Amino acid sequence: MIKSILSLVVFSAILFCGTGMMSAPKTAVINYPPDTVSVNPFHVRFIKEDGKPVDFKIGIISESLPNITIRVNNPYQLSIVEVILVRGRRPVVMQRFNGEQEIIIDKNAFLSNVQPGDRLMIEFKSVTVTDNKGKIIPIVLDIPVFNIPLI
Repeated sequence: MIKSILSLVVFSAILFCGTGMMSAPKTAVINYPPDTVSVNPFHVRFIKEDGKPVDFKIGIISESLPNITIRVNNPYQLSIVEVILVRGRRPVVMQRFNGEQEIIIDKNAFLSNVQPGDRLMIEFKSVTVTDNKGKIIPIVLDIPVFNIPLI
């Protein structure tokens, strides 16, 4: 009897710096039956409304907080994503998104509450992938949380 095998797929969160692109490979575990073909690596991109990538080291100026777009490649889908404005250890405001390949974080939901020193915590609660047979498979990410400092 053939059992389903765990396949490792490279989870490569593409993080951008002010001077260029920095790739940090991580692992995601996907449960695939033995007869399916592996899919492309998972890539997530964080882009400001001016088209420039988010710089996770420097952060974003809190007074001019832009809309931020989060994009993933096909065949992945961000089933549940939570974006939380955090001050110290406490959540201030939260937005929840469901079932998208592209999410736009609206600055107006956070702008009235943001202060220098806060951070945007983006948590991927559920990510799915569609295999070559059209079956939707949930995946587990090693690094499901990203933090953007607000200076």
